[in-house]
Amino acid sequence: MLWMILLTIGAVLAILVYPILGSREAWDLNEAPDRLRNLKRSRDRAMRTLKDLENDCREGSLLESDYEDLRRSYKQQAIQLSKELSRVREAVVRQIKEGPTRPITREDRELVEERVKRRKKKYQTK
Repeated sequence: MLWMILLTIGAVLAILVYPILGSREAWDLNEAPDRLRNLKRSRDRAMRTLKDLENDCREGSLLESDYEDLRRSYKQQAIQLSKELSRVREAVVRQIKEGPTRPITREDRELVEERVKRRKKKYQTK
């Protein structure tokens, strides 16, 4: 019973703190893939937890009232993460569409070319 209370408190804190810490725009395209990956993993984790809670409730190892509280909390978390994921994706698309605001340096161009070569080599070997 104590673990369920701690889990509920942790979920509520995560929901309250997430908008404050996770609301910045991903303006750096180099940062965006990691950010998208982390958001997707977090959203998937919240969705898996919802399924686990449903199974626990069905099996009788979780009280109905606790299930409803936890379900509400994780559902809200999954919704927030989905919204943030969409917002970051839109920011990335908008940034790509608008193009760079500064000229690309030679180092940046070389970095992009090197990444493209590695990616091509990776997919050619598969």
